Amino acid sequence: MQCGDWIKVTLPDRRVFGYVNGIIDKYVYVRKVKVIYLHNSETVNIYENNQSAYLFDDVKLWGNSLLSNDYTELINIAIDRKDEAWFHELAGRLIGNG
Repeated sequence: MQCGDWIKVTLPDRRVFGYVNGIIDKYVYVRKVKVIYLHNSETVNIYENNQSAYLFDDVKLWGNSLLSNDYTELINIAIDRKDEAWFHELAGRLIGNG
């Protein structure tokens, strides 16, 4: 894992999507892009642009092994952020992997 890698953190009350901003000791500093809070079987999507530290073992690379549902999640983020170029890039990758 290195700076710039896209990651996903799954915790009991939330899922965090973002990229690695730094690694120090056992912590990965993540620039959060989207956080999905899970509360009473409901989800709340929050778009953030701040940094948090997570334990290294809680952080998983998206890397080159993205599943189609991972692409779908990233595509949804691109749509919500109105990033047309990123949307087309991700859609092309999803179609290429499908």
